[in-house]
Amino acid sequence: MKQKRVLISILQLHKTAAGAMRNTFEQIRYFKSRDYEVHVICDLMNKGSVRAAGAIPHLTLKWPGTGTIRRKFYDWQAQLWIKWHKPDLVVGHGDLSQQDVLCLHNSVHLAHELIHGTPLPETAEMWPIHTPQLRDRRFKHIIANSHLMRDDLIKRFNIPGEDITVVYPAYNDQKFTPVSMSDRARLRQDFGLNENELAVGLITSGNFKKRGVDVFFEALKLLPTELRERTRFWVVGKDQLPKPPEGIRVEQMPVREDVENYYRALDLFVLPARVEEFGRVQLEAMACGAPIISTAQVGASELLNGEAREFIMGRTEAKQLAALIEKSLNDSDLRTRISALSSESAKVAAESRLAPLFDAVYKRYS
Repeated sequence: MKQKRVLISILQLHKTAAGAMRNTFEQIRYFKSRDYEVHVICDLMNKGSVRAAGAIPHLTLKWPGTGTIRRKFYDWQAQLWIKWHKPDLVVGHGDLSQQDVLCLHNSVHLAHELIHGTPLPETAEMWPIHTPQLRDRRFKHIIANSHLMRDDLIKRFNIPGEDITVVYPAYNDQKFTPVSMSDRARLRQDFGLNENELAVGLITSGNFKKRGVDVFFEALKLLPTELRERTRFWVVGKDQLPKPPEGIRVEQMPVREDVENYYRALDLFVLPARVEEFGRVQLEAMACGAPIISTAQVGASELLNGEAREFIMGRTEAKQLAALIEKSLNDSDLRTRISALSSESAKVAAESRLAPLFDAVYKRYS
């Protein structure tokens, strides 16, 4: 029997930590486990990482510069490859004009509306890519990364619900785990935390406006002075941190490979994002047992159960965020309960559980 071939298309795959790129490597591992010959096409990639994952890399010519022209030039080359090589299955990650399965990581129309309060303009870089993809149904099926995204696609583009499957991005369940109390105490000492200090962290890859760092700052102003003085407030992200309000002390902590140790050291993880189509950092924090305060516009919030759902805000709002931070920090028993709910809720999105979810989609189109 001839081995089936799959082409995975993603514009760039030169890192292993970014969300969409991690999803791509998850798919490579899945298709290898199902005995596919896996091909990956990009205009910027780390060929060594792709080969090490067991896939065959294909590098297109890269348009000098960024923007829509680069994406259309890449798509033209990828479509030629598809025409010449005729793979059994084509999986696109947002930059193909035609594919079998479209894996969406961003709801660009929804995000622009929630962040800026206006519709996505036709001059935006992604408008001429995503709009025709979705409007003209240039796919057989969509994998959405949350019900937040799925519901928006159904409402905005009239896509039938049966053509969209939600598969949550996964976390590495060997790396992101809770630790013992003694190990946690050692980690906190390594971060310079004393026994009486609390630690609250907003951890993200960047784009602080989208993730609500400004609202976090406003909420800190509303906390009682005594509580602020015994709490360390951390922000992790590659962007330049805005200046906190007068009298508010916030530390920008370095981005590090062992981010799981940030999560384990925290008393509270906050993500007051205006929109986060999924939010893998929140999932990882949950898996490590961090109590969570987030918003309903964060896809990962869909996973939280029980009492933990009381800490999901309907929208990004400083007064409510401050009240939830104060309630959590003043009740260690509450944090213990929410911690247990967080780690248990995360388990449904462990990478070890991905294969049957992918089977349900990909076996229909190859």
